Amino acid sequence: MRKFLCLLAAFLYFVVITAYSQTKEISGKVTDATGSPIPWATIKIKGAKTGTSADANGLFKINTPPNATLVVSGIGFETIEVSVANQQSLTISLKLGNTPLGKVVVTALDIRSEKKALGFAVRLLSVRFGIKA
Repeated sequence: MRKFLCLLAAFLYFVVITAYSQTKEISGKVTDATGSPIPWATIKIKGAKTGTSADANGLFKINTPPNATLVVSGIGFETIEVSVANQQSLTISLKLGNTPLGKVVVTALDIRSEKKALGFAVRLLSVRFGIKA
């Protein structure tokens, strides 16, 4: 029984090491067309449930499988796909989008409902990100 457990532990160790060694860390910066950073942009691995977001300076780090494709998006910008290939550092430039932002209702206590259905006062705020509505 002891030999079986040792062999099982060794097998699992090699499986984990093999799976982990097939990923690489990609770092980069998300900018707009003028080179200004896009804070809090979203970076996802296409076809996977993993992703990350850029920091306040547009910088990010993510572990990807070889030859992965990143899907990069930001509020008010067009979503693009970028191939990682053999690169370890990326500079991704996003273009301004033409889609206006929809209305957002912010409530307390995680209540999700339409503005009409709310039983309390609602204040509308107009938020624009350089996009003409």
